[in-house]
Amino acid sequence: MTVRDVTLLLAMLAVIAEAAVVLALVVTVGARWSSGLATLRRRLVDTFGPVALELALGVALVATLGSLYLSEVANFVPCRLCWYQRIAMYPLVPVLAVAVRRHDYGARFYALPLAAIGGGIAAYHVLVERYPSLEGGVRGRQPLHADLGAPVRLPDHPHHGAVGVRPHRRAPADLRRPPTCPGRGHRP
Repeated sequence: MTVRDVTLLLAMLAVIAEAAVVLALVVTVGARWSSGLATLRRRLVDTFGPVALELALGVALVATLGSLYLSEVANFVPCRLCWYQRIAMYPLVPVLAVAVRRHDYGARFYALPLAAIGGGIAAYHVLVERYPSLEGGVRGRQPLHADLGAPVRLPDHPHHGAVGVRPHRRAPADLRRPPTCPGRGHRP
């Protein structure tokens, strides 16, 4: 599978996930006024409720592995906003894995805040990609999306604009892998 194939797959999965979220929101809000949507909501909860933790773990795991693939295999350099999103996303995998193992449906109280923080950062990231002027910046300071020479936009990339996968420019060879730590003899 090529990098192009993986980015296309990840983009398609992101679109499917976003469509599912929109559908869930429409059904949940509409259920207050429509008995048909209320019935549909109950059926969806009965169908997906028992496997909600497993689905959440699957989404977190695919997102984590996808981001690691894009940065470590495809050598796309994550910008600072990407890293902030990862900081909120990566802990979800072990948190949800433990919740699945223990059948702890109270996990939503500690997983949802992480997901909401990451989602907020992602929404801002998309806005900055579409409208770079939103990140006015402070004189002398790099914008959040420009660290390590990693621009948010790549107009010539084949999947530019694909929802969920916005690759950044490859880092120069000397920035792809950190040098060994002085005095330790291993990579950090």
